[in-house]
Amino acid sequence: MVQAKKRVKKAKKAAATSWLSRKASVEEMKQEYVAHVTVFEFFKELDATACGLLTQTRNHKFIGAINIMDIKSILDSPVLEGIGENKELPITL
Repeated sequence: MVQAKKRVKKAKKAAATSWLSRKASVEEMKQEYVAHVTVFEFFKELDATACGLLTQTRNHKFIGAINIMDIKSILDSPVLEGIGENKELPITL
């Protein structure tokens, strides 16, 4: 009998001292957000941790923070060097 191979992707854990680690965690969460929420939904009745993580990841503050951290990584990228002395982009509201 042939068993199907499982494809499991482990989320990266953010380290307090490394920006590259945090950047990787933010990018991973943005790419796999729907998958994380789906898994937390599945286990929310069985596991208190999954229930808490589901509540946190659905929170508008969490979603906003993930997006702000991603924008911060874009603004700090070497691509923007030379655009302005303080690397600010003109933003109009």
